[in-house]
Amino acid sequence: MAGAAGDRSARKLIDQPSLAVAYNRSQDSFTCTDDGVVLDTDNSNRLVAMAKRLWLRMFPLGFRDEFLVMFALSWPAILTTFFQFFLQTTSIIMCGQLGKIDLDSVALANSFINVAGICIGVGMSTACDTLFSQTFGSRNKKRMGMYLQRGLMVMYSVLVLLWCLHLNIKPVLLWLGQNSVIADKTARYMLYFMPGLFFDYSFLVLSRFLQNQNIMYPPMIAGFVGNIFNVVSQYLAIHIFDYGYLSSAVLQASSLAVMFFLTLIYTLCTGVYKDCWDGWKVESLYKWWDFVKLAVPGIFLIALEEWSFEISTIVAGTLGEVQLGAQSIVFQMEAISYMIPFGISVAVNIRVGQQLGGNQPLGAAQSFRIGLLMMSVTALLMLTIFASLRNYLPFIFSSDEEIVHVASNVLPILGAFQIADGVTATSSGAIRGCGRQIQGAVVLFVGFYIIGLPMGISLALATDLQVLGMWIGLLVGYSIEAVAFCCLVLRLNWRLEAHNAQLRAYGEDAAEAEIVDADQSIGNNNSSSVVAGGNATATAQTTGKIRHPTCPLTLRASARRSCRTPSTMRSPSTATRSRPVRPQCATGVARPRVVKTRADATPSRSTPAGSTRAASPFTSATAPMRMRTRRKAKWTRRAATPSSLCWSSGC
Repeated sequence: MAGAAGDRSARKLIDQPSLAVAYNRSQDSFTCTDDGVVLDTDNSNRLVAMAKRLWLRMFPLGFRDEFLVMFALSWPAILTTFFQFFLQTTSIIMCGQLGKIDLDSVALANSFINVAGICIGVGMSTACDTLFSQTFGSRNKKRMGMYLQRGLMVMYSVLVLLWCLHLNIKPVLLWLGQNSVIADKTARYMLYFMPGLFFDYSFLVLSRFLQNQNIMYPPMIAGFVGNIFNVVSQYLAIHIFDYGYLSSAVLQASSLAVMFFLTLIYTLCTGVYKDCWDGWKVESLYKWWDFVKLAVPGIFLIALEEWSFEISTIVAGTLGEVQLGAQSIVFQMEAISYMIPFGISVAVNIRVGQQLGGNQPLGAAQSFRIGLLMMSVTALLMLTIFASLRNYLPFIFSSDEEIVHVASNVLPILGAFQIADGVTATSSGAIRGCGRQIQGAVVLFVGFYIIGLPMGISLALATDLQVLGMWIGLLVGYSIEAVAFCCLVLRLNWRLEAHNAQLRAYGEDAAEAEIVDADQSIGNNNSSSVVAGGNATATAQTTGKIRHPTCPLTLRASARRSCRTPSTMRSPSTATRSRPVRPQCATGVARPRVVKTRADATPSRSTPAGSTRAASPFTSATAPMRMRTRRKAKWTRRAATPSSLCWSSGC
């Protein structure tokens, strides 16, 4: 039909001189008219029309504004992540001139610090990503301060357990078969670095506190200053004053302290915490399980991936020095390139959490789609770079031609790896924003440890592919993870996630408790329900639960209750009258009168003949008209009130 219409339009263009074409300069479009009648020429191009419909379906709230917001959030997060992980690389580089034993000790110590320290802290901070973003998106921003206190307490408690492991790391290394000299130096390095984990965990929580308020630059600047301090101080201590490898541990911990104190000073001096801080709360000492059930899966969500790469490096070490060198080069390039997907995932996490906290499920879904589009373009760019420069990039890390040759064969696989890695990271950000870390951890475990690593180890050890086979197995596992993550996010019930976000933002006692029936709440001095000026406050002495006055769930329940006409609202003299008292909705607009007298009531079909019982309003002949009146009045009330209240109250 569209093709026939297009043929007719073309025929009119040739045969009929009455056809006119006008150009609209402001809209950059053409309008065709035939004797004053506008012709619809867009339908002739089906692909353009389908593309427009698909674009509007994916981004119904607009693309440009949300894209600019997410771009402004993503690139500072990329640099902040890079600065955090570059501290260890600097320490290894600075200790490279001290000798093989010292270098091996520093590298081994930093590996254990990363696996049994920093990765666990980053994983636990994903609980802060969920709670901070959802709470800041709501109107109960003061609760962020309580979550900040609870997060610090839980992470410090876990830190004590990790310190116990670090203090006894030497017997563990000897049990694993390490050289006694290297084990002793590694244990001493980790002992001197122990205060650094305290500052690292503090910086993680405080930076999440600022980032989820859309304050991205202070953590980034603090990370930059900390890295400058680390490079300069380690160069002076190791190469100028010859303080030895232990000074690297002390100065690396000091750099983390610089990052934390700079962020803390900014937070206190500028007062950005005041809108989200309500003082020290005893509530932070309770309900740690609400934080732990997000933090523990978050540990596996971050650490499972890191551990899998460590395992692949250990396996590559059994294949010879050339294969190990190529694996080290490819792993370093993957770690650097991963900063971009991780930064975009942070932006997706922040926006999805804020939209859910603001009870905007449609906006949360759109934020994920925009982040996925950003990551797809970036991943294709990384694929192009790795594939086209595969013979040149390895020379940055090594001059050995044999190692470079092996690494150059793996780089195209690493380029394809970026696509799956980007999709997984973006979906993981949406998962963290929703607070479903446990589902993400399960997907990662299956993808890496059930599919990817077994396949990669088999190809590396049983075939001639060696390191190339290892990365092929990881690529297959990561691709399956990407598909599973996308299916998991696309099947989310965003309205349910918004509901769960309200429970976290306002507290279950404030948001989930049922409103006491109006008949009981009005007559009871210990229970009250007040609705005024768009704010709903409901206190239930019988249940001992207090609702938050701005919680959308409380507003919705209060509006439903307040629109009723309980018997206690009528005076004794008018309780038996046929015209009830006009109740008011939660928005302050009176509902339309529905007058029903016994004289004009039409008995229902189920009423026996001769019965004096009044017919139900829903069985009378005028019921359909009355229902339409109520439905129309419902939309009238919504139009006459602020959109934020009416959308959330549902009155």
